[in-house]
Amino acid sequence: MEQTIVIADDDVPATKISAIQGAGLTSGRTGEVVTIEAIVVGDFQGSTRLGGFFVQEEDADADGDALTSEGLFIFQGATGTDVQVGDKVRVTGTVVEFGNGYSSLTELSSVTSVVVVDSGQALPDATVLTFPLATAASRASVRR
Repeated sequence: MEQTIVIADDDVPATKISAIQGAGLTSGRTGEVVTIEAIVVGDFQGSTRLGGFFVQEEDADADGDALTSEGLFIFQGATGTDVQVGDKVRVTGTVVEFGNGYSSLTELSSVTSVVVVDSGQALPDATVLTFPLATAASRASVRR
């Protein structure tokens, strides 16, 4: 007798955003399907906007490395699961670089799942920037 096993999205361990972003100008995980869990910090969904939303790791999950970013854009296009700033979400999608590498944005695209885990969460601490940024590597940690 054949059995079908359904693995729910929450059975997949979440990858830290800093591990996706890495310390370089582009992600070393491009093309990989990953699952992240983070807080929505900017909602730009819809066809007349950016077509997605920004998430950031909770402060407790930040890696403390100034060369890696704790934020990520989730691209869904014109449709997708509605989220709000302060929602804790679990997202599965493919890591891509949107742009030309030098000025690209690492994002999750071809999103297969967005689950709102909890609402009304405290926003993670913002990163204070001092301009001009010293190097291209320092831009990589804040450009995403």
